[in-house]
Amino acid sequence: MPIDNYVTPKTLSNDSIKSLLQNLTEILDDPETKKVDVFTIDIRPLEWASPAALLVLEAFKDVLAHKVGSIITRYKTNSNITKLGRAIGLIKKPATIVDYYEENISKYTIKIEKVWNRTAGRDLPKSFTPHIHERTKCTDRALIAIDWSLGEIIDNAGAHGYQAYEKDDYPKPVYVCGFSYKDRVEIAVLDCGIGIHKSLKAKYPALTAKKSLEFSTQNKVTGHPTGSAGFGLHGTRLIADHGAGELYIWSSDHGIKIKERSVAAFNSPNAIGTLIVFSIKSGFDVPLGSIIKSIDEETYFEDMGIFI
Repeated sequence: MPIDNYVTPKTLSNDSIKSLLQNLTEILDDPETKKVDVFTIDIRPLEWASPAALLVLEAFKDVLAHKVGSIITRYKTNSNITKLGRAIGLIKKPATIVDYYEENISKYTIKIEKVWNRTAGRDLPKSFTPHIHERTKCTDRALIAIDWSLGEIIDNAGAHGYQAYEKDDYPKPVYVCGFSYKDRVEIAVLDCGIGIHKSLKAKYPALTAKKSLEFSTQNKVTGHPTGSAGFGLHGTRLIADHGAGELYIWSSDHGIKIKERSVAAFNSPNAIGTLIVFSIKSGFDVPLGSIIKSIDEETYFEDMGIFI
């Protein structure tokens, strides 16, 4: 019998994404899934979810849509998680519904965006950063760290994940969303590409999938065919190492969590793609020029065309 439904647990935190990816991978990898006429995603048990978990569910729906006849999402009409799902873009909002909680939470939600080309990816942080500034008490250094990391990771996700090195358009979208909490801002970026290990293997043939994720955060490591180093994951890791927050990476059936120079690695079956989640503390105040030499704090916002 093919699997024709997925029922969420009560909580989907970043630390539980491993099990979420494993469950969804079993569905996507099952050849019987193609026989399913109607697939049901049931989020009624869900009481809390991280932005990254909701982003994974959105990408899963898109990948699954190519395998099954149709997809139905079941949810409790008036639950707070449903309102968050509507605010973030996972659940379609009926035009007739006006809800105070939903309107309020949407002020702190960075709605799911699907980026289809490099130009759009480079422009996206220009709208995210003023939104975050308006809704949080982030220091300027925290805002710069968020903006810089977001721009680099989106660009690398498209270029490396989809091997679109010399192209502007991507064959599939790069998914982005986030949320502004009281003490931090959390951003999730996902691509449905080849994965970090495969991206790096041509240049580093001895590299194992298990070691590829941490290796990708080292300086001047790249899978770019012409040798362009890029700096996205390495720079974001440096920011996390200096106490700004956390960096999660799930790709190539593995995962790592980086926080203040400590690295936790784990197996994580994943048929969806590469998911990167970074959180920046709103009070982060380490001089960024001492971490990433290319950042000039005094002119950063003006240079990037960001007005806050």
